Amino acid sequence: MADEETYILTKEDFQEQKEVIKKQILGNTKLEGREKRMALTVLDGIGQSVMAGGVRQHGITKQMMKVSLPIFGKMSEDKRHNEKELKVLRALTMVVYEALYGKRR
Repeated sequence: MADEETYILTKEDFQEQKEVIKKQILGNTKLEGREKRMALTVLDGIGQSVMAGGVRQHGITKQMMKVSLPIFGKMSEDKRHNEKELKVLRALTMVVYEALYGKRR
């Protein structure tokens, strides 16, 4: 159990799980096209940021993040995902939440 708690995802892990999550979003019949598009844009932007070492991504609007937050949040609560997928989904949820509601400097 302790190993699971301290396991850190690598950039490659994140990219691998990003592709799995992308397929799940595309296959979700409960989401409208607009919601899918926005969630995928945010997912791709955060993925690019991870690969670049945390660089801020331009072109992601607050509206996109507001639509994506409940999608990533609900997905991160679904226990059918494996541990790596859950870690990526929780990270996505946290990053989007912080971008929307974190303290501004």
